[in-house]
Amino acid sequence: MNRYSVRSSSCLHSCSVSLQHLFQHVLPIVDHTIFEGYRAEKDHLKYFDEKLTKVPYYKSKHSRRPSAAIHVLPCPLLWPEDAEDDEDELWRFKRIYYFAGVVIGVANKLDIPIRWGGNWKGCNTFKQSFDDLCHYELID
Repeated sequence: MNRYSVRSSSCLHSCSVSLQHLFQHVLPIVDHTIFEGYRAEKDHLKYFDEKLTKVPYYKSKHSRRPSAAIHVLPCPLLWPEDAEDDEDELWRFKRIYYFAGVVIGVANKLDIPIRWGGNWKGCNTFKQSFDDLCHYELID
């Protein structure tokens, strides 16, 4: 049975009840690690300066209390940029896209409107200038 680590639990509990409900339903299907929910302003400013986020702090769904955004990836954590070769990199991306499909499917079943950072517009083209594959957020 999959279980959250202390850190994942802490991050999850900084999020809205809807996100908590969603990811508690995803956990038995695919093990995953949550590494950010609420984001402090100093951390956000650092990410903004490093171009890891495109929105200012006051517009970020991570800045809300409780957070309306979460960063999560399937376990084990295997970052595509750390891949040994092209085949390994592709496999790592496939894992992330598979996980996103599970999350989106469970969210639809639970009637929780979400947006994934790998498909900001929610269309089938996946053409976008900024990917944040670990990011999920509630749609207002």
